[in-house]
Amino acid sequence: MECGICSKPNHNSVTCPHNAARRNFSRSILRSRSCECCGSARNAGTVRHHPRGRADDSDYLDMCKPCHLYCGHGGHFQNLPIKPRYCRLTDNASAWRG
Repeated sequence: MECGICSKPNHNSVTCPHNAARRNFSRSILRSRSCECCGSARNAGTVRHHPRGRADDSDYLDMCKPCHLYCGHGGHFQNLPIKPRYCRLTDNASAWRG
């Protein structure tokens, strides 16, 4: 059975990590100064992106604000988060290459 929120199997809308309370990352994890999507350090600072949903803190990307919106959420923060394989702003492979 698929989840009604994200359409992925093995969980339901009650346990979906995309529909749960946000889990904050530990402040002891230093953020990268350059974007792990476009590789640029020109934008002022990075924000931490939850590519597996806001309730799952097992993975993250440090992204500049434009990449966070356009690459991490497909242009709108109501879209489910993704871990982009390429940067939509530069059309290059993501700097994290994972």
